[in-house]
Amino acid sequence: MKGVDYMKGRTKKLIQTYLVLLLLVFTWFGGAFQVMAKSSPRVIVIDPAFQEVADDSKEPVGPGAFRTSDEASSGNVGATTGYPEYELTLQVALKLKADLENAGYEVILTRSSNDVNISNSGRAMIANMFEADLFIVVSAKEEGNGSSGVQVVCQSEDNPYNYGNYEDGRLLSDTILGSISRSEERRVGKECR
Repeated sequence: MKGVDYMKGRTKKLIQTYLVLLLLVFTWFGGAFQVMAKSSPRVIVIDPAFQEVADDSKEPVGPGAFRTSDEASSGNVGATTGYPEYELTLQVALKLKADLENAGYEVILTRSSNDVNISNSGRAMIANMFEADLFIVVSAKEEGNGSSGVQVVCQSEDNPYNYGNYEDGRLLSDTILGSISRSEERRVGKECR
């Protein structure tokens, strides 16, 4: 019984530490968000990636696409902590939402509980329905895959679904990465697709 209590305490401590680190990263984004806030009120949609029960149904990867992917996943489970990724992403998104609302943004979450069934395209539709200025997907990278730090994904210029948004997306991606690398010496990754 003592071993179980020890692991629960250790798991809780690891999760708290991880969340604090993620919140520090989001705090670094503050400079980029402050610039946006001064020009006009902005709508930000945050998608806490994953959900409690996966939906293996297939959906197109973009409008009119023939290639498909699973509609929704439950994510990974922490190897050390046993903490599910769908819960971690929701907790981070709730904290980020509160911080951004305190900074004056209108913030919408694609989900506020784990007991949902929302496809990836459904999450994008929510952002489109609210005419989001920014769509943030909170996800955790799998440890052991050789990555660390922060990754910002932006659409590529030749992505058939970008509808002329590449320049703005790339500018924001570069601004976020620049503010992080100036604030802290970390290895950061950037992927455009």
